[in-house]
Amino acid sequence: GSPASHVAIWDGVEYQPLGNGVDGEVTCAIEVDGNILLGGSFQGGFQDLATWDGDSWSYEGVFASKSAYISALHVHDGALYAAGSLTGFAGVDDAVQRRSTGGWAIVGSIFNGPVHALASHDGKLVAAGAFTGPDGAIDPVHDRVVVLEGSDIDLDLICNTKWHQYDGGRFPGTLSVSITKDPDT
Repeated sequence: GSPASHVAIWDGVEYQPLGNGVDGEVTCAIEVDGNILLGGSFQGGFQDLATWDGDSWSYEGVFASKSAYISALHVHDGALYAAGSLTGFAGVDDAVQRRSTGGWAIVGSIFNGPVHALASHDGKLVAAGAFTGPDGAIDPVHDRVVVLEGSDIDLDLICNTKWHQYDGGRFPGTLSVSITKDPDT
């Protein structure tokens, strides 16, 4: 293959560079409406979403802050969602945002730890990561996976803490999420 700057596309034989590539760290990728979207931290941390339209790259700040960062991208019910963090003088805020006509809006509450993965299950958006509840929670409220419903967090968790031989166990920081059937049902 040819040299590539953080992104390449498979042509059926080998990987080829996608334009001039991107300037920064790529953490996730998704195709939306024929465009390739990359999440991460770009252009010195000022942008966190890179979009390839087939000809060139453009950038935007979803979690616009001192150090914008997207950790996961997911399409749910036709809307694009991004998990990531905003960094300011008071610290880091971890959240999920939804793209709408007017820009981006936070879904639910700020979390007390990073959200690493997004998925859909039973028509609801699922967030998974190294959080245990909303920001400021003293006791764990969520066991690192929550269902986001509308603009609120549904406290009815879709996972339990019961161990199954092949499920991977409980980790302090979920880095991806797969929805499967409970082996006991």
